[in-house]
Amino acid sequence: MRFLPLRPPRPKTRAAALLVALAAALLAPAAARAQETDDDPRPRWVPLFGARLGNPQIVSAYFGVGHVEKRYESGWTGTALVVEPGIGGGQVSVARVSDVGVFSARVQASLLRTWGDPWGVGPNRTYLGAEARAVAGFVGFGVGAYARLPDDEVEMGGLLSLSLVFGV
Repeated sequence: MRFLPLRPPRPKTRAAALLVALAAALLAPAAARAQETDDDPRPRWVPLFGARLGNPQIVSAYFGVGHVEKRYESGWTGTALVVEPGIGGGQVSVARVSDVGVFSARVQASLLRTWGDPWGVGPNRTYLGAEARAVAGFVGFGVGAYARLPDDEVEMGGLLSLSLVFGV
């Protein structure tokens, strides 16, 4: 039986793993508090945060703030502004968010910019599009469709984004 030699992870892989582990460790207590139900029906500000594994950003962390109000027995809905820097790109989004118990959903309009070595597309390109995310507990998925904005070097094109989401 032959064994393949073990190679140390590439620096990009180490950075991605560290980013996800750090986001999970730091944000888990706050995420649990954000999921608690509240009997106060008045609008309020809530944090949104987590990590994402998917194209084109590879690994990213997102942070945002939402203005929400109680709409359901154990849930809320509202509008949020979210910033999501990653290894292969970053995006800024305006989202409609909703949470019922352990289930949450987000539909967002996003401006996405790639850099470095993004998955599936070239670097230094700008996209405008929409994305939907659904989360049960703290794990979910996202699907997005984006149109590349034309510039002097490239023509218009498209991008389909698929991702695994961890967070609120």
